[in-house]
Parts: sequence; C-alpha cells; structure tokens
Amino acid sequence: KIVLHSPTGMKKTEIKAINSLSKLRDSWKGYGSFLVQDRQGSMEIDLLIFSHSRIILVEVKEWAGEIFSDGKRWIQNIGNKTYYHNAPTHTKREHALRLQNLLKQELEHRWGMFYIVEYAIVLSGTAKIAHLAPQEKNVVFTLDEFLKINGRDEYEQTFPFRPEYEKLLKRNKRPNDPMPFSPSFPSGY
Repeated sequence: KIVLHSPTGMKKTEIKAINSLSKLRDSWKGYGSFLVQDRQGSMEIDLLIFSHSRIILVEVKEWAGEIFSDGKRWIQNIGNKTYYHNAPTHTKREHALRLQNLLKQELEHRWGMFYIVEYAIVLSGTAKIAHLAPQEKNVVFTLDEFLKINGRDEYEQTFPFRPEYEKLLKRNKRPNDPMPFSPSFPSGY
C-alpha cells in the first residue's frame, strides 16, 4: 500500500507511476510526496518503500528524449534541444544517506535498530538511456524494470543479500513489520 501525503506537489504522470508501484508486494508499505528536514536542509521525497529487508528511496523521473550521464550531470536531448540536470543519482544517494542517519538518530530507540536506506531512480516517461556512468547502472531503472523487483530473484539481484544485516533482521523487526507507531509525514509542502 502506498500513501501519498501531498499529491498536489507532484506531476500527474509521477502520481500515475507511483500508483503503479502499488503492484509491488502487498507486505511492503510506501509513503510518497513529502518533505523531510534535517540539519542540511530539506529533501523532497517522491516515494519511500519499506520492504522486508530495507528502506528504498525512489525518485521518479517523467522524462522524454535521450539521456547521457557522466555521473555528475545528466544531459537530456529532446529533438534539437539539450537540457542539463544535476545527476539525480548523486542527489538521491546523498538523500538516502541523510535519511538513514536521520532515522538512526530519531527512531533507532523506538525501532530497536537502524535500517539500510537504498535509493533508485525510476524513469517513468519515454526517455531512453544512451549512457550511464558505471556507478549509476545498478540504480537507474525504467518503471517496468523496477516493477520486476517483486520477484525474489530480481529483488536480491537489485538489492543484494547482506548476511550480517540479515542476522540483525532475524532478531529484530523488519522495516515493513507493524511498528508501535505509524510514521507521520507532513502533508503539504
């Protein structure tokens, strides 16, 4: 189940993509369209998925054209126009680390442990990837590719099994287990 907290802050196409992600495992929970604040500033969250083994920060990009990346910026070519963007992989990697630290600081005492926060960029539009930097290849997906993580093998290929972390999860709650409280995220921007 996915709960959108402020859908007015998202494009309709992004909402459609996030709603299609509700086809992921029934036991997983998702919260979308909200801001998180830490000492470094605010982070816009498209979707945060609480899976059975980790938390996944998902950035949805509804883009068209052809995408080239050097790892620092994405170059988007649409016809004869070129657009330059900061690499969303860099931004979301930083956001995942910040979010993991924030959860550790604020909630570890309530949850009894911390959880790994991974990140993924999901392209929900018609954009084609012409080139990705090597470090981006395992975190950038089309919507159809990302939906495949529903399968056990695909999930473990995308988010590799970590034996030491699995030992912790066997002794504690999993991220998608019912918590003694419900996460409350601010609605609205």
